[in-house]
Amino acid sequence: MLREWSVAEGSLLRTVAAHGSFVTALCVAGDLRLSGSSDQTWKAWERGTLECRAAFGGHQGGVYAVALADGVAFTASSDA
Repeated sequence: MLREWSVAEGSLLRTVAAHGSFVTALCVAGDLRLSGSSDQTWKAWERGTLECRAAFGGHQGGVYAVALADGVAFTASSDA
């Protein structure tokens, strides 16, 4: 699950069933939120709505780190 919270108010803003398994990585980058999961996928989310913009596969192990730099996403996994 991804949960977005208001720190100032201490309240939950929204919850999204993000992946088929545990969310193991999160990156905040401008208007995007990137998430990685032990389900071997990573996803890009819209900041204001947490609507999924895109979902990516390709890893053969869980995704444990995601980063965005200059419009390029980087992922790290437990691939063998």
